[in-house]
Amino acid sequence: MYIIPLQKERGIMMTYTGSKGWFVQQLKAAGVNRHPKGLKKLEVYDTSTLRRLYFNLDK
Repeated sequence: MYIIPLQKERGIMMTYTGSKGWFVQQLKAAGVNRHPKGLKKLEVYDTSTLRRLYFNLDK
């Protein structure tokens, strides 16, 4: 198993699109730092929960 280190580009952490880290990064950029109902940090939740939060931002 190879571990690919994340690289910084212009101060922004580069992550794979659609990964858990990407959803956390996008939600924090939109101003969401905690889950609206659970009030826990975003990093605690799994990818499917973060995906639902991301796609429900507009609603």
